[in-house]
Amino acid sequence: MKIDHVKSLTEAFQYRTLTRHAKPHLIEHYQSDGHKIHLIFDPGLSRKILTSKAFASFNYFQPGLDMNKSKNRPLYWIQAFLDANLLFKNGETHRSEKKVVQRLTNDLEAHLLEWQPRLNTYFYKRRSHILSAIDFAQKITRITLGLLISHALSIPLRRALKCLDRRQNIWFIYFHPSRQAAMDAALKYLYQGNTPPDQNDPHYFSHLLVQSLIVMGYDPLVASICASICEADSTDFASDSYRYCPTSFVSRICKQAVLIDGNNFDAGDVCFTSLVPAADQPENNRYTQNSSASSLAYGVGAHVCVGKSLSLTILGMAQQIFEQHFSDGFAHRSVIASDGAFLSFEITS
Repeated sequence: MKIDHVKSLTEAFQYRTLTRHAKPHLIEHYQSDGHKIHLIFDPGLSRKILTSKAFASFNYFQPGLDMNKSKNRPLYWIQAFLDANLLFKNGETHRSEKKVVQRLTNDLEAHLLEWQPRLNTYFYKRRSHILSAIDFAQKITRITLGLLISHALSIPLRRALKCLDRRQNIWFIYFHPSRQAAMDAALKYLYQGNTPPDQNDPHYFSHLLVQSLIVMGYDPLVASICASICEADSTDFASDSYRYCPTSFVSRICKQAVLIDGNNFDAGDVCFTSLVPAADQPENNRYTQNSSASSLAYGVGAHVCVGKSLSLTILGMAQQIFEQHFSDGFAHRSVIASDGAFLSFEITS
C-alpha cells in the first residue's frame, strides 16, 4: 500500500459521522506498481463499480499475509479462512456456494428467535452492570453470535464466547499485524487443536459461515446497534442500519478495461469504493423501511451480504431488549471512534 492513498482513505473515514464520510464526492487516482489505485468517494459511482462485471472482489490482505509468512510468522487460520471465504470468490462457484450458506443462515435465524425470551431475562438481570451504549451493543452481539456459533458447530457456548472475546477487527486499509495475529489466535482457539472439515465434508459450509460471523459479522452489528442508541430518536434499529451503513468501504479489482461515468479503469486497477454518502451529499433516507434504493449498507451486486437477513433479525432483537430494559439511557456516553473499514464507537470521559 502507498502512503498517499492510505492517508487519504484514513482522512475520509477517520472523521466520518453517523451517516457520512468526511470528504466530498470526488475521485482520487494514485499510481502504484503497474496499475492505478482509485479512491471512489461517491457512493453513486461505487454502486456502478460494484455491479459491473468488469470488476471482481479480491483478497487485499494477501501481501501482508505473505510478508508474515516470509518472516516465519504464518497466520494459518486467517489464510485458510480468506482462501475459502465467499467474499473473495467470483462466478459460478460464488453463486452456488452462496445459496448453501444462505440456507444455513435461515436455519440459524429461526434458532436465534427461539432464544428471545431467555435473552430478555438475561439482560434484565444484568441491566445495572451495562453502563454505555457500546457496552450494550457488544454484549448483545457477543451473546447472539455465541449462540449461533455454538448451535452451528455443536460446541459449548462458553468456547464460542471465549473465541469472540479473543477476536479483533482486522478490516483496515492496510495490513495490521497485531490484529491479524489476534484473529488468527481466536480461530485457532475455536477448534481446540482440531482441523476444520474440508469441502467434501457435509459440515464444511457451517464452519465457513461461523468463521464469517467471527471475522466479519461482529463489528458491523456492534456499530449499528450503538449508532441507533446514540442518535436517541431512532425508532427502528433494523431500518437504521441502511442509513448508518456501518461498513464504510470495500475494495474491488478491475478484470478488463472499462469506462464508467467518464472514468477509465484498466485491468489490474484497484478501487476502494465508499458505501456511505460523502460530506456534501444527502444522507440515506431515514424513513425507508427495511430496504433502500440508495443505501449500500449491505452491499450490492453479486457480493451483497449473505448474512443480511440474520443481521436484521439480531438488530430487531437488540431493539426489543433495549426498549424493555435500557430506554432510560446509560451512565456513560459513547462517541464515534475510527477503527478501519467499520463505523465504531468508544466511551467518552
